[in-house]
Amino acid sequence: MFLRAYPSARALVILYIMILHIWVFFILFTYRPEIH
Repeated sequence: MFLRAYPSARALVILYIMILHIWVFFILFTYRPEIH
């Protein structure tokens, strides 16, 4: 298994997922839809 053979790669994947979630939450919380 790739992630088992490379622990550093697994750490990078976890870091990538965390950054992706933070980015999504940032977009959701800062997005203000126009209310008409």
